[in-house]
Amino acid sequence: MFRAFDHWRERQRNRATYHQLSRLSDTLLSDVGLTRSELEDLRLGRGPAGHREVLGS
Repeated sequence: MFRAFDHWRERQRNRATYHQLSRLSDTLLSDVGLTRSELEDLRLGRGPAGHREVLGS
């Protein structure tokens, strides 16, 4: 049961990170090394190609 809750909490955190990043301009996203097309992978908990860590983990 705790594992399901942890999974849910991680998905919520990924969505929150996605929403915060999606508000940034393309220039600011570029400054942190992301493109707008990579945000969906982050929302789903997958790291973008070439990145080792997922935000929020």
